[in-house]
Amino acid sequence: MANILFTTVPRRRLIAPLLILILAPTELVSCFSQPSTPEETLERFYSNQGPEETLMDPLILEGESVVPLVIEKVKDQKMLRRRYAIGFLGNGSYKQALPVLQTILQDNSELDYFRGDALHSIYQIDEAAALKYAQSYRNETNYLGQVAQDLLTVKRLVPQRRSYWTALLGSQD
Repeated sequence: MANILFTTVPRRRLIAPLLILILAPTELVSCFSQPSTPEETLERFYSNQGPEETLMDPLILEGESVVPLVIEKVKDQKMLRRRYAIGFLGNGSYKQALPVLQTILQDNSELDYFRGDALHSIYQIDEAAALKYAQSYRNETNYLGQVAQDLLTVKRLVPQRRSYWTALLGSQD
């Protein structure tokens, strides 16, 4: 029976689908399954054990439907993986996230790296607004100040956007 299968169907037609099933990341296979809820996506985000550059991939793959939940969760200063959630909001240029990002940026009780990440994300959503904020924070002697200085110089050290396809394939930058 196996010989009949291989003689009637060209082998190369069978190899590609088999390789996809064997080598594809879990996300690729799961994208064809039943859609998940934002809460399930957030749990996958919290438990993702991949390399650092892939940590926000579950959020990227879910996209717009998880944004309201992420916006709500990043208000909590103790949120797990908060920096990556803040980065996700900028990566997707979600304008509805601007108020919470601005609140994080302007809150002196926030740690400087959360504030710097918020400034990065604001830049990815609204460059002009971010550059105005950067003017205000450029003299800080911490991570926030460094981000502000970087945005105001020619370097413009803004994180590379992670695409849906990069996230889907689990590629590392």
